[in-house]
Amino acid sequence: MIKQLLKEDINFIKICQRAIPIISRMDILSISDIINASGLKSFGNLEYVGGSIFLYYNDEIETLNKIKYIGGDLSIYYSDLIDLGDLEHIERGMDTMVCLLKSLGKLKYIGGQTDLEFSDLENLGNLEEVNGSLNLTGSWKLKNLGKLKSVRGNLRLDSTLITLKQTKNIKVGGDLVTNDQIQTED
Repeated sequence: MIKQLLKEDINFIKICQRAIPIISRMDILSISDIINASGLKSFGNLEYVGGSIFLYYNDEIETLNKIKYIGGDLSIYYSDLIDLGDLEHIERGMDTMVCLLKSLGKLKYIGGQTDLEFSDLENLGNLEEVNGSLNLTGSWKLKNLGKLKSVRGNLRLDSTLITLKQTKNIKVGGDLVTNDQIQTED
């Protein structure tokens, strides 16, 4: 069915709109390419995405449902996404702009650069490790860093309520910036 869709001269969004429900009913739960979810209404029962997901100006998808793994990046710009669903692992990075997320939910690992500045996040959910830099500048609703244990790159917390004391149990491989002071790894 998917090969038939690809033979037709229709755009990628239409292919995704028709293919996701079909894939959801099958035991094949993998998409290897980038998903631009504009126009999609749901990811159905999809559990694994080998590539990236971009939610740009999307007012249809409010949850990632059963997706547990993203092999690329997760980008959320001007989207109505309010829940990461079952997502636990992002292989590369994550970035947001004008995002409604209040929590990172079950997400435990992000493998690259993570830009969540000026977000409405109230908590980091189960996030334990960022294998890159984490930028939370201007995230005023964030009161603590939850289960975060390690940030391999820089950790930016300027213009937040988070204090230097709240970061004492977090291993930071690069610069640590809070309103209290800037600490540089020598």
